[in-house]
Formats: sequence, structure tokens, C-alpha cells
Amino acid sequence: MIGVGVGSIHLDEDNTDEIGVIVMVDPSTRPLTGEVEQAISELPKRLDGVAVQVQEMGSFTAF
Repeated sequence: MIGVGVGSIHLDEDNTDEIGVIVMVDPSTRPLTGEVEQAISELPKRLDGVAVQVQEMGSFTAF
């Protein structure tokens, strides 16, 4: 995991109007270890009614 934020929930590569919690993971860490896979699978789909979604992101840099 490289970060957590708030943003648009994606459905089939398209943005939706729904805002949720985004858990960002680095795709360069593939294949994911069993421990990471298990942690991702244990995330709730909703948290207090707010959608939670895992999204692969590239690296971040400061401006």
C-alpha cells in the first residue's frame, strides 16, 4: 500500500459519481505476496456506508 485518499470510485475503468475511500497499491510489486493479498481481501467493501476501493497507482513524487 502506498497511500489512502478520497476520490471517485471506478467501475470497469470508468469513474462513477460515487465518492469513496481509495486504497492505493503499487502495481510494480506484482506478484503480490500472500500477506498483501489477504490484507486486501479483508478490506470491507463499505465502511460506515462509504465505498472502499483498491486502485493500482504509479509512484508519487513531490513537486
